[in-house]
Amino acid sequence: MSTQELICVGKLLSPHGVRGEIKFLCYLEDPRPLRKAKTLFDANGKAYDLESVRTAPKERLLLKLKGLETPEDALLYKNQELFAPRTLLPAPLQDEYYYHDLVGMRAVTSDGHHTFHVIHVHNFGAGDILELEDISDPTKRYMIPFRGEAVWDVNQETKSLIVSEHFMLDDHGKIPQ
Repeated sequence: MSTQELICVGKLLSPHGVRGEIKFLCYLEDPRPLRKAKTLFDANGKAYDLESVRTAPKERLLLKLKGLETPEDALLYKNQELFAPRTLLPAPLQDEYYYHDLVGMRAVTSDGHHTFHVIHVHNFGAGDILELEDISDPTKRYMIPFRGEAVWDVNQETKSLIVSEHFMLDDHGKIPQ
């Protein structure tokens, strides 16, 4: 399965109990599709068969992966991100996007003077933020909030964005020159 067909759905945390279950931080707004999953994958494409998925306190899930029988087995997978086939997940609504779809898009400032690539999408709790890398100078990176007044257009067909340079800041709080 190609990485284009997979979307990161969460991260394995610490072991739970004595039967090899492991706590899972689900990145999905609605974790119900994971209950239908038979297999999840790591970043290298290695498959992990799911035996069970159940809810846990603090908005976590508990996963039982085939072959993990003890807490020591589960501990070996701590902090590993897992991916699910895109077909398992619902299609995003209009004006909603999976982070996976935004990364790699070309971003052009509204004045047309600067071009960037989206290299990461962050969320520190107050909303989504795009991290942009300057195409002409990859050492220059900027952050921009992913909201209407800062990102004017998202075109999934051309994989491009139009962004307002007035909302972009580098590590020193400066906008692109």
